Order: sequence, then C-alpha cells, then structure tokens
Amino acid sequence: MLGDIRLNRILKTYEGYKSHKRHGVRCEINTPDGSYPLHHHDYFEIEIIEEGRILHELNGVREELGRGEIFALSPGDLHRFTVLEPVRILSFCVFYKDAPSVVQKMISAAKFPLRASVGDPVLAELKEYFKCAVLLLDSGGEFERERIGAYATLFLSEVIRSSRQSESARSAGGYGHIARAMKYISENFTQPITLEAVAEQVHLTPSYFSKLFTEINGGGFVKYLTEKRVEQAKELLSSTDMSVTDIAFACGFGSFSSFSRSFGALCGVTPNEYRKYAKTS
Repeated sequence: MLGDIRLNRILKTYEGYKSHKRHGVRCEINTPDGSYPLHHHDYFEIEIIEEGRILHELNGVREELGRGEIFALSPGDLHRFTVLEPVRILSFCVFYKDAPSVVQKMISAAKFPLRASVGDPVLAELKEYFKCAVLLLDSGGEFERERIGAYATLFLSEVIRSSRQSESARSAGGYGHIARAMKYISENFTQPITLEAVAEQVHLTPSYFSKLFTEINGGGFVKYLTEKRVEQAKELLSSTDMSVTDIAFACGFGSFSSFSRSFGALCGVTPNEYRKYAKTS
C-alpha cells in the first residue's frame, strides 16, 4: 500500500503547486524509485538526468538513459520508465497557456519529442539556469515573472540547441490515438463514459480501439478507467471530509458496492481504512 500511495502522489495533477499558475513554469528535483506506468501530462516536460540510470519508454520506443541524457515531451506523448539505479532528475515543466510569451514562442518552434545527450560543461550550465529559476519561483520578488522567463529561455534554448527530434519516438499512429483517449478519460472519468464513447472521440472502431489500448497501455480500457477513478477517490479520502458514499459517486462509480469492490481490489484495504492511514501518515 505504501508504494501505491507514493505513486499516486507522484502522478497526480499539480493544481496545488503554488506558482505554476502565475508563471507557467514548474521546476522540481525528483528522485523516483521503482517503475512508473504509462502516462501523459497536460504540460510540456523537459527532464534532465543528473545522476543514475533509467529504462525509459517514449511512445513505444525503449532506451536506457543516464547522466547528461535529456528527453522533452509534449502533452501528446506517452511515456513510462523504470529506475535501474538511484537517479536524480531535474524536471522543468512548462504550462503553455500560463507561460511568458517568449517561452511560448520557443515551445511552439521546437519539434517535440526531443532527445539530447550533453557533456558535463553543458550539464553544469543547464543546472545553473535551473537553480536560478527555482530560486526565483520561491522568492516572490519584484519582476519575478520577467526574470523567470529569461532563465527559462536560456534553459530551453540550450536544450533545443543540443537536441534532435526523436524520430523513432514521435507520437504517430496508435500512440497519438491513445494519448488523446487518455486525455479524454482524464477529463471525463467522473461521468458514465463507455469504451464506445471514447473510441468515437478518437475516430476508431470500438473493437480496434480496445485492442490498441490494451497493446499500448498494457491493460484494458475498463481497468484503466477504474484506476483513474480510484486514484481520484484516494485523493478525496485523504484531503476532504466527504462521506465515502459521496466520494464513490463523485468519482464516477455507479454504486457504492462497485466502488468498495474496486477500491479493495486495487488498494488491498477498504476506503475507510485507507482514509485512516492517509490522514495519520
């Protein structure tokens, strides 16, 4: 259960992050462990591996990445990864509609996804830009948006200069369809959506969509939808005082019994047991 809680916190949306809405930029240093399932983000993500190694899969293409390796994803890209040895990752995220105009122009001009491999001098330069952006995001000082935009521009220009378009990892064919399907599910899972409705959204027949979704995601549509609903339920159980029954319906379950059964199967505990643990941990 502990690993399940950790995964939920890492992959949740970042609506609570205090400054990305003001500046359109988020900078974090991450030290993940274990394996992380196929997912996409609603922002542009530039990840620099400072230390360690991971096995990364981007739109179906796998490769080992280590120190100085960079990958940059758009909201249309799907990825997952497994940590091979203790890793430290600089994560630079751009929320396009909230970002400074100069950053928007750079993102629009780049051809995602991108891959780069840099040596220690360039890595040190990128780390310095990253550090300056972090300090400004935390400072709340005057003209911070303009200064953050300047450092973001320096950071992005160096990444783009050092990178190449990842030819083998473009969001083509089936991966583009499934990325759009996952986005639709993320935006509508609280409603009674069906496989047929999602297949129609991405312009595929239900049978082909079902087969493609399972092949790419590693699990079927119903399993993925249920996991999204349970993930949201865990967030509400740990952060609100809503009744368990209200949470069940708010997360899209048709009945309390189906919610309780699904929650127990995925988490190994009842919703009430989870809430008790989450609020005391």
